[in-house]
Amino acid sequence: AAPPGVADLVRSRDTDGLYKLLAARLRGAAGSVGGGGPDGSATAGQLPGGPGNVLRPAGAAEVWDFALPESALQQSLLFQGNTARVKAVLAKLLNREAVKIGIVGGSVSAAKEPSLEGGFFKRFTEWLLRAFPSAKLSTRNGAVEGTPSDFMERMLSLQMDADADLVIVEYALNNRPTERRDSDSVKSLERLLRAILAGMGRPRDKDGLPTKGLPTAVLLLNLWRCCTTDGTQHRFKRYDQELLDDHFNVLSQYYGIPTISMRNALYHAYMQGSGMFDDPKKLFPPAGSSVVTMTHPNRAGHQVIAELLVYAFCAVLSQMQAHGITQGDMELLTAPLPPPLFAHELEDVLRAWTRRDMKNIVVANQGFRYTVDGGKMGFVATEPSSSLRLRLSTAVDTAQRARNAGADASGHVLLHLGLLKSYEHMGVASVACVSGCVCEKHEWDCNDASDPTSQTHFHTVRVSQSKKCEVLLDVLPRTSSGENKVVLRGVAVALPLPLPSYHPLLDVHGSNPLRLGVGGGSPGLGNRTNKWPPISDLENQP
Repeated sequence: AAPPGVADLVRSRDTDGLYKLLAARLRGAAGSVGGGGPDGSATAGQLPGGPGNVLRPAGAAEVWDFALPESALQQSLLFQGNTARVKAVLAKLLNREAVKIGIVGGSVSAAKEPSLEGGFFKRFTEWLLRAFPSAKLSTRNGAVEGTPSDFMERMLSLQMDADADLVIVEYALNNRPTERRDSDSVKSLERLLRAILAGMGRPRDKDGLPTKGLPTAVLLLNLWRCCTTDGTQHRFKRYDQELLDDHFNVLSQYYGIPTISMRNALYHAYMQGSGMFDDPKKLFPPAGSSVVTMTHPNRAGHQVIAELLVYAFCAVLSQMQAHGITQGDMELLTAPLPPPLFAHELEDVLRAWTRRDMKNIVVANQGFRYTVDGGKMGFVATEPSSSLRLRLSTAVDTAQRARNAGADASGHVLLHLGLLKSYEHMGVASVACVSGCVCEKHEWDCNDASDPTSQTHFHTVRVSQSKKCEVLLDVLPRTSSGENKVVLRGVAVALPLPLPSYHPLLDVHGSNPLRLGVGGGSPGLGNRTNKWPPISDLENQP
């Protein structure tokens, strides 16, 4: 019989077996775990910050010569978090097992521009292949340009392998900045994180662990809108203006997710303004001559992001060199997910369609063209009275009922339509159920002049269950932009789930500091503005 792999040892909670496996792969001084090369020979394991800022972590054959100073690399680890799942992935790499690594995010992660040569994700995974030459590594870039996390939470099954061992999540640029921690931007990311951490629909045992493979590890990568420019000079954003970096960090702390911050890595270096940091255009070239946010990095910028990922992995490898995988790691690996922090409206995506898949559910088309728009495929209409008739199943099947035992599997489901929202040219769309199912008619204005971005957002309708539900997407004559463009880029059907159980003494909906103290009040704190209430007031709350 084949010896047990890392996932087998995790499911059996065999900490000693994992330690012996690592000790066999990493032969270090004085019998400790660490320092072994991929061929089994003993090599010296250098910790971060070695001579010349060169790092050869335990078990890695490839030396990475960092361009970033050590201070920036250390600052980049916004939250080291629970590294147990990442350690398990590295243990698989060291044990020469098959490993799948993926990424979801927006246009920076997708890196479609040819000059970027695959971007930071390709550079990072190429380093992994060189560092672990005996490993069986496969990768998948599931990022979609021009989409926030609410797109990916519905399209995850189409964009990422369910048995991925590690998924990098990048949405600090694409989700809409907000002062509120309980905003849709934060709730959507939390739902996506939970879906990945829970195994992306894989069968689970009675303890909640995947019956095959490891519990999926997550790295949260927060990229940076460094500054604005008018084409001649630039101005940096204040450190505390990157609100999603801070809000997302609350989620990473709650779920124990290791988090990398590009803002933390580069901000102080840019304020000092020396060397490679004397001009942000070296990493973030502005697009055009108008006032724009410098968001999309060039090749050098992607190299910097790759370095942040490499450094984070090397830091975990150094931990493993010193301690292996401990009993505490095993407890964290096998612990259940806590209840949601902000995203109380949970759902299970039953089926989804995007790109060519959408053609399979179109039964009638008047005025829509399936074409490339803004670099992405979708159904595009520009004239009023254009319509698209979709036929799809909104029924919950037997397997879906079984995995959602606590849900109302006979009630309404959620129909999500992914429509482009932009600041110009856009029209008003409506959707109505026309055959086989029942729903209320909804209308959405796809024009938003207050937000100078173009992104796909999902709009939701409650629909009755039917194996042949037909809905009609219409382009209405009225418009706030003067034009009537409507673009459909995705469709999903989801089952709403009941609220998980919380501790009986936890006030779930009250006393949460949901605002940053800037204008307005906070639920549970009364109508207070601009300052936090005294501690005594909080203690006296019912």
